[in-house]
Amino acid sequence: MDRIEYDARELAASPGSADKVSGVIELEPFTLWGVEYSIPEGISYSATLSNVGDAIVLVGDAQAEVVGECTRCLEPASNSFASDLDGYYTLSPESDVEGMEEDEYEPIGEDGIIDITECITSAILSEIPAIFLCKDDCKGLCPSCGCNLNEEQCDCASKPDPSNPFSILSQITFDDE
Repeated sequence: MDRIEYDARELAASPGSADKVSGVIELEPFTLWGVEYSIPEGISYSATLSNVGDAIVLVGDAQAEVVGECTRCLEPASNSFASDLDGYYTLSPESDVEGMEEDEYEPIGEDGIIDITECITSAILSEIPAIFLCKDDCKGLCPSCGCNLNEEQCDCASKPDPSNPFSILSQITFDDE
């Protein structure tokens, strides 16, 4: 994976100043919730880094086309995701930020380098749902014969499976009395 490192020394020396950054982060294929995903075109991002006096604040957005396997039909699926970027980098390594948890900010090291890679990648990865679908109305696979119900129909639903303990329910009649 590419690392996106920003040299913040000049920005840190000028309170009230800002700088724009943009580009693409290439990622290797990865596994999330047991499913293999890839981002063939990378994550594109655009952000502004601003010196707010005691910290550098990163604000922007990121977009990516994520390719994986549909959770319902197991066919290849591709979905677009976009996310806001939000990073807070303190100028003093020892400073605690009032009202923020330790994982909500990152101190800038003595070298003045900010690694914005995690801010960008985590924003997109957090958008990937646990149920990744090829389309919203994916019908999935038949639980009996395994056919892809998006491509063909089967009559398994009309034939009760006698080994199923709930098959006896199909014998109930609801006559109007």
